[in-house]
Parts: sequence; C-alpha cells; structure tokens
Amino acid sequence: MAVQLKWPWLGIAIPCFLISFIGYNAHYFIFTNYMTKRNQWWFQFYLTMVWISYYLAIKKSPGTPPPNFQPEPNEWRKWCRKCNNYKPERSHHCKTCKICVLVMDHHCPWTANCVGYQNMPHFIRFLGWVVFTTSYVLLQICKRFYFFYQNRNLPSYLFKKTEIVFAVILFFMDTLVLVTVSALLFRTLYHITFTGMTTIESWEHERLEDQFYTNRLWRKIAYNYYQFHKKKLPALKSWTNITGKNDERLDSMSNELAETECPTSPEYQFDDDENLVPDQFTIDDIIFPYDTGYWSNLTNTLGPIYEWVLPWGCPHGTGYYFSKSDFYQDDQLTIPWPIDGNHTLKPDQDSKDTATSSSYQLSPYKLDDEPSPRNTDWSNDFGERMDDFGVDTDVE
Repeated sequence: MAVQLKWPWLGIAIPCFLISFIGYNAHYFIFTNYMTKRNQWWFQFYLTMVWISYYLAIKKSPGTPPPNFQPEPNEWRKWCRKCNNYKPERSHHCKTCKICVLVMDHHCPWTANCVGYQNMPHFIRFLGWVVFTTSYVLLQICKRFYFFYQNRNLPSYLFKKTEIVFAVILFFMDTLVLVTVSALLFRTLYHITFTGMTTIESWEHERLEDQFYTNRLWRKIAYNYYQFHKKKLPALKSWTNITGKNDERLDSMSNELAETECPTSPEYQFDDDENLVPDQFTIDDIIFPYDTGYWSNLTNTLGPIYEWVLPWGCPHGTGYYFSKSDFYQDDQLTIPWPIDGNHTLKPDQDSKDTATSSSYQLSPYKLDDEPSPRNTDWSNDFGERMDDFGVDTDVE
C-alpha cells in the first residue's frame, strides 16, 4: 500500500540516513580492511551516482500542462477547476504539489515530488543505482562472512570487532533496502515495459477488471460510446476463443446487442431492464491505447537508450499528446482511456458544448439515478485507492 507520512520531511531524511549509514559505514568499517584503492574508488562512484540521481528525482519537475491547453477532439476534455486549465491525456492533479502533472505515475513521499513524464527517468535511475549499489554491498558483506567462517578457529583478537558488528547490522539494513527498492523498481518497470501503463493507469485497469461484469459499468461504457460514435453499443466479440464455459458469470450473460444506429433524440434512454454486459468479451479485449510495444514503451518513457544511464537523460516528447498503438484502430470500443471516464468541461462551456453536435456533446443516454460509489474510492487487493497515489480526487 502507498506510504503516507505524517511529517513530509521524513520522506527525505530517511533515505538520506539510509544511503549515508549503509554506504559510508560499509566503506569505512568493512571495505577499507581488504579492498584495493581502485575498488574503493569505484564504490564511491556508485554511491555518488545514487546521490546525484536522488537529487535530480527530488528537484526535477514532473512536467505540467501549458496555459490554455486544448485537448484533441478524440480525447476526454477534463477541466481542472483548481488549475483553471484543461488537462492533457494521462494527466492528474496532485493534492500535495497542487499542480496538474503530465503522465502522473504517483506522488513519491521519498522524493517529496511527483513522478511524472519529465522526471520518471530520474526516478528509475535512482531506483536502479540503489539496487545496484546495495547489491554490491550485500555481495561484499557475504564475502566477509565467508572469510570469517573460513577463519573461525583463529583467535578473536585477529579480527576487528567493529567490522563484525557493522557487517551484521549492515547485512540486515542493506537487505531490507535492496528487497523493498527492488520490488518498487520491478513493479514500475513491469508496467512501463509490458503494459505501457503508469501506476495509476494500472490501478484503473484493475478497477475495470474488478467491475467488468457489472451492468453499471457497461451502462457507462455505452453512454461514452454514444458520446464518441453517436450510435448504440455494438455486439462485442472476444479475440480469444472464449465460450463462456470457464466463467460461471458468463452463463447468464447471453444477451447480444445489435449494431444499429441509435436515435439521436434526447428522449432516447436505455431500457432499465436491458442487460448490457457482453457475454463473450473480456478485459483482455480492451486495448490500452498507449501500449505501443516493449521497446517503444521504454523509449517513450526513458528517452533514447544511449541516455538511459546519463544523469540528464529524459524523454524527448512534450507529454501533451501521445501516439496510439497500431492495434487501437481495431479496438471495438475506441473510447479514450479510461473507458468509463467523463468529460469535465470548463464551467462557461457546459451549455455551449452540450447544445452543439460536436464530439463533446453529452450522450442522450440516461445513467442510473441511484447513487453509487465513486470510482476513485475503489481499492485494489493492496488496499490502494487513487488518492493513495497522490491524486486529488476532488477534481477527478
């Protein structure tokens, strides 16, 4: 679950303490006893890169939308009433930084900064250098333990007591940091590489998967489908050979929707008893538009490969607009992500946009009148809600 700190300054103080305590004590009490000067200088280089990447992860801005930004016609128009500006696709308003963040991944308490489009490479490099350096320290400590074991029959006065004490202390501290940071690095890189998603978008995908077989979700999807395509939701078919035998929930969902044009009259509404859940369509058939392939996902996020290890390396785009997957044109829904999202128009444009026949016209479909939980309040198996990632849910 996302970490929440009572005193934000601890988010900087704790990592600084751990880097200093593990790095410099390991060098002074352990490495100086047997390492060559050359290897000691190499270790100090690794430690310096940890500090540099950490500083840049703290200081580098994640990126914010330009003033008077205008979304493209085929994207959600999301007006941020706190920034008085439209947000680009994949952006969110951070409740801590008080700004809209481009491609917001999460607000990191350990850098006191949002992780977004412009500083994601710095954040990844920081995690990578921490994992590399702590792995190096752990390897050297294990070598010393093996040396102590081999010479266990020698008199104790031949060994430095401080080295043994710090080897034991640093072994546990270093292992804890290595395991936790490795898990975070793996999770972040997995989403970036194999799905093209940020942490928040991955959370949204989990939410959609959890609610996928509910009529309430599909009423909203049908509502959005009309909003963008001006016709009734078609019969959806899975690209897999699904028959419904592997999921009991599909047995009762045999209703197929005809692909017919929907009347454009504002009086047209769904039948309250109409079942909209497709019987042969799964979450895997929803195409995430920004997944453009493993290599492209990495370069779009981290920049060109020759800049990945450079302290100043960053993506070369603007973070305002993104190319879509080639498979997105074959998507049966072709609704901006998330597929159950909403237009949030500028207050003085609500009536203007509703009255026109543009792609921003609100659908004549009527959604459920009964109150339902906000999507931002949904939590995954780790108990994480959207505000746990730093998103200001009051403006989502």
